[in-house]
Amino acid sequence: MSLDEPPKVLEQQRRAGPLDPYQLLRFVIVGGVNVSIDLGVFLILIRLHPTGHAWWLGGLYSVLGWIAGSLVGWRLHSHFTFRARLHLLGFYAVTGTTLVLQYSLSAIATSIWGNSGALGGKLLAIAVAGSFNYLGYQWLASRSVSE
Repeated sequence: MSLDEPPKVLEQQRRAGPLDPYQLLRFVIVGGVNVSIDLGVFLILIRLHPTGHAWWLGGLYSVLGWIAGSLVGWRLHSHFTFRARLHLLGFYAVTGTTLVLQYSLSAIATSIWGNSGALGGKLLAIAVAGSFNYLGYQWLASRSVSE
């Protein structure tokens, strides 16, 4: 195979288009694993060392859970979802963008509709961020080396 020829898996991805249902299903499964790890680490830390009213400790636990979930997510998305090693900095550029997007949409919905709109804003933010993540990771995978 020459350097100009794309790897077989990437060629199959390009032909499948951005909405390959099996790849999308794998993306959702990995997302569920990420959220489980994130929440699991967060809850374990709270159980081991309760935060009381220390807002910074709750924030720290949340960040540590997010880091654990996202590192596992990077590996699983690389090996399982896209079957191409996603560039780590690119992965976090996409993830960081959607993290800001999620918080922004949640904050806007809460400021407009108050507490009753917070859940709707969060759900909208998850859907928008998930779509952006999927397309961003897929773009990274199309420029990566297949596994």
